[in-house]
Amino acid sequence: MSHGGELFGITYQKSEVIFHQGDFGDTMFIIQSGAIEISQSQNSHKNILALLEKGAFFGEMAIITDHPRTADAIAVNQTVLLPVQKNEFLDRIKTEPEMALYILQGLIGRCVRIFDPCLSCATH
Repeated sequence: MSHGGELFGITYQKSEVIFHQGDFGDTMFIIQSGAIEISQSQNSHKNILALLEKGAFFGEMAIITDHPRTADAIAVNQTVLLPVQKNEFLDRIKTEPEMALYILQGLIGRCVRIFDPCLSCATH
């Protein structure tokens, strides 16, 4: 992990772990470049939940619910992430309602893909 450019994000190398399932966290991340694999481990079996790319965000559940991380997040390739701390997130959604809307749209999109994948395809 390179901390040289916090203003523009943190660079993670291929296969570098951003966080593990069960970790506590107070930071969410926005992908500026690269890709992140989100996966869960159960009984030594890895279940890939999502492959997220530029513009996507992850880690928001831990800062909204104060619960441990529900999955692992690992860099697929060299990836630049913009960290957003919990207090910064809460301040920004108060002053920039469009950020709250962005998060809600992303969360709803994930729910649609999980619970009714046909709603997210054009051929429905």
